[in-house]
Amino acid sequence: MTTPNLKNALYDFFRSAATKMNTVLNCCCEPYGLTGMQARVLMELSIHQPQAVGELGRMLSMSSGNISAMCKQLEKKGLLRRARRAGDERIVEVMLTESGEDIIRPVDAHFEEAFARMLSSMSEAELSQIVCGFQKMSKLFTEFEISHPKQEV
Repeated sequence: MTTPNLKNALYDFFRSAATKMNTVLNCCCEPYGLTGMQARVLMELSIHQPQAVGELGRMLSMSSGNISAMCKQLEKKGLLRRARRAGDERIVEVMLTESGEDIIRPVDAHFEEAFARMLSSMSEAELSQIVCGFQKMSKLFTEFEISHPKQEV
């Protein structure tokens, strides 16, 4: 496969996969009154908290304006709490409230069940092959990032 064809195939695949994964996530979190993106924010915080709003946005590929607005919405719902970082008040950190923890557990469980059903028809060898392919792609992208550091403007 030529480089332009592979590039286009990968772009199409990742866009399609992200769209379909969001569809699954939206189905899992809709009964809980959350959007897929709100659930992603809460899931990320359930793993890594407290977390600076800016870093959370980078982890989820969201602009600073969008992640800030989403965190404000989730705070109004009582699902997370925002606070200035002790020692550096320029940084706003977010963490789950008890209500946030209570709502994200069943959403995450529902999401895992949906994935388990989708993957149940695949063999361990097929799943390993997929994971191996993703790991190779991740390594290539990491090597690119290392060899092309961001330029300060």
